[in-house]
Amino acid sequence: MKHFLSIILALFVCLNVSFSQPLLLQTIKGVVIDADSKEPLTGIVVTINGKIGNTITDSTGRFKINAVPVGLQTIEFSANNYETKVIEGIEVTSGKEFFLQVTLNEKITFLSEIVIRSNKKQNNSLNEFASVSARSFSMDDTKKYPITGFDPGRIAQNFAGVSLTEDNSNAIIIRGNSPKGILWKLEGIEIPNPNHFGSTGSGGGNISMLSSSTLDKSDFYAGAFPAEFGNALSGVFDLKLRKGNSDKHEHSIMVGDLGIEASTEGPINRKAGSSYLVNFRYSTFALIKGIAEIDGVTPDYQDLSFKFNFPTKKAGTFSIFGLGGINKQLREPVIFGGFRPIMALFRVEEKGLLGVVGLSQQIFLNKKSYLQNTIAATSDNYYSNVDTLDYNNNYARGAVGRTKFISPTYKWATTYNNKINNHHTIQIGLITSYLGYNFIDSQYNGINNSLRVIFNSKGNSFLYEAYLQWKWRLNSHIDIIPGIHYTMLALNKAKSIEPRFSLTYYAPGSQKISLAAGLHSKPEHLSTYFFQNLKSNLPGFAYQNLGLTKAAHATLSYQKNLKNISIKAEAYYQYLYNVPVEKDSAGFFSMVNALSVYDLYDLDSQLVNNGKGKNYGLDVSIEKPFLKNWHFLTTASVFRSGYTAYNGKSFHTRFDRNFQLIVITGKEWKASHNNKRRLGANAKVLVAGGLRESPIDYERSAAQHKIVYAVDKYYSLQTTPYSRMDMGISYRINRPKSTHIIMLDVQNIFNQKNVVRTTYDIQAKQTSKDYSLGIFPLFNYRIEFSKNS
Repeated sequence: MKHFLSIILALFVCLNVSFSQPLLLQTIKGVVIDADSKEPLTGIVVTINGKIGNTITDSTGRFKINAVPVGLQTIEFSANNYETKVIEGIEVTSGKEFFLQVTLNEKITFLSEIVIRSNKKQNNSLNEFASVSARSFSMDDTKKYPITGFDPGRIAQNFAGVSLTEDNSNAIIIRGNSPKGILWKLEGIEIPNPNHFGSTGSGGGNISMLSSSTLDKSDFYAGAFPAEFGNALSGVFDLKLRKGNSDKHEHSIMVGDLGIEASTEGPINRKAGSSYLVNFRYSTFALIKGIAEIDGVTPDYQDLSFKFNFPTKKAGTFSIFGLGGINKQLREPVIFGGFRPIMALFRVEEKGLLGVVGLSQQIFLNKKSYLQNTIAATSDNYYSNVDTLDYNNNYARGAVGRTKFISPTYKWATTYNNKINNHHTIQIGLITSYLGYNFIDSQYNGINNSLRVIFNSKGNSFLYEAYLQWKWRLNSHIDIIPGIHYTMLALNKAKSIEPRFSLTYYAPGSQKISLAAGLHSKPEHLSTYFFQNLKSNLPGFAYQNLGLTKAAHATLSYQKNLKNISIKAEAYYQYLYNVPVEKDSAGFFSMVNALSVYDLYDLDSQLVNNGKGKNYGLDVSIEKPFLKNWHFLTTASVFRSGYTAYNGKSFHTRFDRNFQLIVITGKEWKASHNNKRRLGANAKVLVAGGLRESPIDYERSAAQHKIVYAVDKYYSLQTTPYSRMDMGISYRINRPKSTHIIMLDVQNIFNQKNVVRTTYDIQAKQTSKDYSLGIFPLFNYRIEFSKNS
């Protein structure tokens, strides 16, 4: 720690050397498009701070303003026939040009009266078909919230209705739902879970493969999704990669605790407007292997993301995008000399690989309609070897488990969007997914002292989806959005027809009231259908005919925008049905409590779609955006999450935390003249109910030599309330053509001991508590720099 602080101090001193420099200037540029038709808008007046660089957009909707002073700026976009939009708190730095893509809503005019609907809330969803439980996020949010690690999942942990599972995980619980109910989309196409060290079929992991430094402004949804989203029950990440700078080559390097990252972007052909963006990261822990660990494991990973953008005059704009990640970890048991262990020693070796590559085309058929086509290939692979180490035989290995999951997919999606007029916009989409699989898994069977196959399947299937949604702006105060989504899994012909509907009323006084409701569904991870139960005599592939898990969502939202503060409250109810549960009158297993496919391994009976569940609660957020050098966000959630087992009895889900409160605030100060240096600090306080546990029946556990839970008391216990405080500081130095940023975040600064779970050693007949990470510093040094050619 002493050396660590010395390094930070040395960087601070070196970078803070004072030089006499002129006023630092930068360029702000971007494109303005119609919110519904996505048509580039010509003649939009762009003004900075009401006086700097007054310009208008050209025939392609683009604008460019040079000689903008570094620091915080406010940009206004206005036109006679479009609603004015003001974007505040934009931080302009010397090392990188600032690019904006702005959407404007067309005014609705009745006779000679023009009524302008004003809404300056900057984190509203980018999707014009979304009315509730949706918000956008960007790279700037990593500066607002401590301990995000440039990770989309950890950014979302700060939103209303979202809670974490463990300190060292970015898997999130949305309104009491399992993290595996999340849909991940990149550039408009569904992708596998893009997280390092995520389990098969899970919705999270430890570290995202996608750094938010490569992401454009993206959307996050917490329920009642628009009709375009299928294959989701709890939430949606709709992620967009940035387009590289088409005028100037820009680069960045970041060195930190979690990874060493380098990115580059710039023009391929300036005249054509084509560009590239490439980002690569390698685990810092892997480079200093043996020196630093997390929970006794050295995280070893690397990832690559890229986007190449090619505008054309006649065929529209083409984009080639991709994401790749490799991770591996080895967990060796700690062996003390001369000590004979009571429990078996295990050696676990795991490796994960994920790849995504895609091609998209957007072409405008006319000024009011466009067609978007995307094709992509993905591969999600997982390998695992688990061995025991025999203490009596020189720690010789004995095979306990051998796993190989390979999941190649090929996807095609097409979207047709038509803004018929300023009242009506329709969107139609088709999605086809080819699902390949090769699942091999053998686990130790104590009855005959050998490995027994529980997965051995190879083949393919298809998932078909289609949707239609219509936005009807009845007048300047009311939006009505009906829609429908269709899903069918060809493997077993399971299907779902899902109507969706939302109504939004824009009331006087910058108020918005929305109601949204609809049906949603999600098939299980494909491996679930080929699971062969290890503990029962069920026939092979007994789960292959499982239907889709379904849910009905209803959300009522109220939003009030004051001068600089937004207040939002959402009451919601979610009814889950057709849920796979264990077909056992004494059983309690339900897929609503599962984190991944590995939760199936302890089942004694077949799964059937007889389960139910419900989540209901209230989410409240009060937010002040980053204006006048400070911001705050307060979110509060109270909720209940329960499920019904096969026998008709109801219990809490394992994710029923009941409440959560988050308070975040941050401020920046000028550390020198002309914003050349800025010092920032932020803090976060988090208090939440504990996760649920089932009480253990110790007598039955001893008799059956396995953990047995008390009958009808499942998930009736709750760990102690969770609490922690995080803090972060940053120091930004602007120099000609470069920006240096030093960031230090500290998670759980008071080292609060939060209980994660209770474990029980059957042989020793002892219980113990597993705790969260505790205090964890996260240091990053980042430099952004550019050149003209």
